[in-house]
Amino acid sequence: MTHNSTDSNMNQTPQDVSEAQVAIYLKQHNDFFARHPELLQHQHIPHQSGTAISLVERQTALLRQKNTDIRDQMSALLDAARHNDLQF
Repeated sequence: MTHNSTDSNMNQTPQDVSEAQVAIYLKQHNDFFARHPELLQHQHIPHQSGTAISLVERQTALLRQKNTDIRDQMSALLDAARHNDLQF
């Protein structure tokens, strides 16, 4: 069984992986983010819009904040439910 350079790069630590290697990997696996959409939540990809405010960036920021708020609310509800469960 032979290993190509991509397979051998998978054994490297994150500190050993260069930006060029990441770029090559993403070019070779152009469906990567389609297969891992959860990773896009954590990415900030600015749009070249000069001095104008990108509506896409603004909408994304608002959606991220809403997502964070909903997670905080869900956590608070779960904490309250656990507390109530202990009370009964």
